[in-house]
Amino acid sequence: MEQVILSREEYDGGQRVIRRFMESGFDVLAAFWAKHPDDRSWTLWTVSPRVDETDRFAVFNQVRIVLDSLQADWAHPFERIDSSRVWLTDPSNALAERVVDCLTKHALALPRWHHVCLPWPNQYDDVLICPLPGG
Repeated sequence: MEQVILSREEYDGGQRVIRRFMESGFDVLAAFWAKHPDDRSWTLWTVSPRVDETDRFAVFNQVRIVLDSLQADWAHPFERIDSSRVWLTDPSNALAERVVDCLTKHALALPRWHHVCLPWPNQYDDVLICPLPGG
């Protein structure tokens, strides 16, 4: 099967998205890239309690607003991330729970990229945990 990599530019673009979410008032608990085996593409997940507390339409509209606000800020064409590759989830999601738990246990030891390969729910192939900007 073809190996799909997450480029440095995509990772940097994800960091810009995360930073902008935080600047717009989202309480971000964790952020990570996950690769699902069915489509083999990487998706940026952002974990926030606001997702559970807010109207779903308003939350996903925030994704569009954040991505639109970044149009002039992309430093490289491969940094550009479209809305189909950004997921907002609440902390009760099983995958999000494991990432938040990992961050809680190993927060000071995490490098810039932290690859996690565990038997995730939904059988995600790979998870790359992102340190939060300013963290």
